[in-house]
Amino acid sequence: KYYYIFNKYGYIVLTILFSALALSIIIILNNYTTKKFLNNKPRPVLMMLLTYLGVEAMTPHLGVRIQELSLLFLLLLFLIISNYSKNKNYKVLFLLPLIFFAWSNLHGGFLLGIALLFFWVVVKTLEFIIKKYQFDKKLILNFISFKDPLPLKTIIVFLIFSMASIVATFFTPYGLELYSFL
Repeated sequence: KYYYIFNKYGYIVLTILFSALALSIIIILNNYTTKKFLNNKPRPVLMMLLTYLGVEAMTPHLGVRIQELSLLFLLLLFLIISNYSKNKNYKVLFLLPLIFFAWSNLHGGFLLGIALLFFWVVVKTLEFIIKKYQFDKKLILNFISFKDPLPLKTIIVFLIFSMASIVATFFTPYGLELYSFL
């Protein structure tokens, strides 16, 4: 499709599309950050600073490059995980295999997504174990929550969908060779 757009409309249209994609990612992330961490209280100076730092970090990777889609898929994955953690509604997890199918067919950055899935499972399992057995909480990092750990059933459901997402990555033209290639 990108070749078609380039051939029919030129490089400038591709540049505009990829710029719009990066800008959309930043806007979605800023809205999420404002709602989740700033309690819907806009703090323009803080958001401008964070946006500037984010764009500065992204700059070497931006442009008319397919890897920009990995940023979009990573954001979608993050939003799905966040939604599932909050609402515990497994229906949103049906999107995971679809995302990983598309992601693995487009860019190798899907491996970062797989790592994120299993990192979430490990952290939530640790929260569950620590809360259940009341281990010394002073030794654990701050990103682990002891107040309301997810039930083991919820973690297992997420793990099943994570495994289905990995299976979805086998359906590329490379099949299992994709992993040896990467």
